[in-house]
Amino acid sequence: PRNMGESGYEDEGAARMLLELHQQFLVLDQDADWTAFQVVILPDTITLTAALIEKADRYLSGGGLILGSGESLLNDDRSAMAIDAGVRVVGRSSFDPDYLQVAANDAGDVLIKSPVVIHGGAVDVLPEGAAVLLSRVDPCFNCTWEHFTSHQHAPHLNISPYAGATLTGRIAYF
Repeated sequence: PRNMGESGYEDEGAARMLLELHQQFLVLDQDADWTAFQVVILPDTITLTAALIEKADRYLSGGGLILGSGESLLNDDRSAMAIDAGVRVVGRSSFDPDYLQVAANDAGDVLIKSPVVIHGGAVDVLPEGAAVLLSRVDPCFNCTWEHFTSHQHAPHLNISPYAGATLTGRIAYF
């Protein structure tokens, strides 16, 4: 895990996503003031120090929104959330990649209703007060030398008991 301000692939991925969406953004370091922003997106592997947890709590209390992904909201030993996101951490997914799918009760007018592959290995979380926006879908198996498919990814199989994306209060997490 890296501290805020140390660059990695997740920073590049977030920047590409925001550029493709034609969204203005600013990359912040750990000393930056968050109050000028409506939304703060935390990269997958940031470690929330005590100072950043306090900053996040103040920011949320002031009406800000946080989008966290991967390990970004976890405590130092990755066993629980460092800030309350309405989910309980169970551990790391045994699958990589796995899939996300729009939760059945929210499908509505969503164009893509089939599972979408997500690389990197997810954090297994169970909702405890959070609304589930996306379900996780497990693949049939992890592709290894012992388990091979001629496709890039193993096909999806079952809806996982773990949430794929959640929303609670002013925090979205996936």
